[in-house]
Amino acid sequence: MKSHLSSLLVLGALCATPHLCSAANSPLAFHGSISATAAISDTYNYLGDTKDSLDLNVIELTLNSSYRFKNGLRAMAQVYAYQLEGYNDILIDFANLDWQQNEQFGVRLGYTKTPSGFYNEVLDLDSIRPMASLPTMAYPKGFRPIANNYLGLGTYGTFSSEKAGSLEYNFYVGTKDKVKGDSNMLRTQSSGGLLRIEEVSFKEVYGGSLIWNTPVEGLRAVFTCGVYPKLSIKGRVWTAQEMAYQPSDNRMAPQQVGVTTWNTYLANTPGSMKVDYLTWHTGLEYTWKDFVFAAEYSQTNTDILLTSAVTGPNPKPSEGRSDNFYVMGSWQVNRKFSVGAYYGEDFPDRNDRSGSTQLAVPAHTNYTRDLAIGGSYALTEWWQVKLEHHFFSGTSLIHNNGNWNGNPGTWAKNWNYFVLKSTISF
Repeated sequence: MKSHLSSLLVLGALCATPHLCSAANSPLAFHGSISATAAISDTYNYLGDTKDSLDLNVIELTLNSSYRFKNGLRAMAQVYAYQLEGYNDILIDFANLDWQQNEQFGVRLGYTKTPSGFYNEVLDLDSIRPMASLPTMAYPKGFRPIANNYLGLGTYGTFSSEKAGSLEYNFYVGTKDKVKGDSNMLRTQSSGGLLRIEEVSFKEVYGGSLIWNTPVEGLRAVFTCGVYPKLSIKGRVWTAQEMAYQPSDNRMAPQQVGVTTWNTYLANTPGSMKVDYLTWHTGLEYTWKDFVFAAEYSQTNTDILLTSAVTGPNPKPSEGRSDNFYVMGSWQVNRKFSVGAYYGEDFPDRNDRSGSTQLAVPAHTNYTRDLAIGGSYALTEWWQVKLEHHFFSGTSLIHNNGNWNGNPGTWAKNWNYFVLKSTISF
């Protein structure tokens, strides 16, 4: 996959030349961006080999085009190539046909961005925000393969009223592509569990969003929901040595049955999970002059049936109940310079926000609090540079596959993370 990524990066660099990729007054439009991110942490490897050293941990390229036919039908597509935490892949962000009869009704067919919160559909528009990344708890970088899009049918439109403002709707039904390999998402999902997750596949998915542009100028509200029933996860049971690295009480499981017995009869045996997944987001955004303020809250509910040699022939179903929130503000100081900050909290188990039930690992493995400050400077109309610093408390966002971050029993609660990002848009 590295050769494919290199080719796309070269193409992106060529397309950065002004006016090369699209002609004026043409129904065909072509745009994209290329960005490189380097990061360093004083304590952990997070989204890359970042502990005590500056790591070029994220490289991203987006290439998109659209064509509008004379009858109003529009064809759109975007390819996303990335390297994250040493893993390379090329994804279809969207590739669909879009037809809008009037303001109240439109339809899309194909790969389409999933509406989730305010910003999931505009993740690639780096120029509209000063921060190098959106809030980590609401828009996790490594989870793009599962959160990004769906393949199916969507309807959208806007209903307006002079007194009540306007209401935008976006509903969809379809499926998602299978996720497999050694991506950051699968590494993170595997961390703390019994299985080394190798594949996630979907049946139907459905959901939608409502955005209310209120009568108060600059104020809008959002509600989004996504339902993924009968999600299927496959993997293999960790060895006793690998289990010892897991940042959860599961790390003690091999000792309960005996390390030799675990490695002889359980390790590397296949396991699977059937999951019913529901997530929803709600939030407010207020724009006033050169300031933008936003806040979002989300919950995720999962009902899980794990089948493996560890759980036996009659496994009991379990529940996952997580939530997170953030508040964020930004200021466009002048045409070139903007600053921003956010504070957010993430709880993988919202019924134990303090981590008090943890016995074999520190309580802070059950939460993350993130205070981030950042700024952006436009060197040209098409080139931005961003700096961002995170003050983290808690380690629920850290995975430890391959003992990447040492003994989780001795992890420190507070840590820092610094990001430098450069983006060229065309």
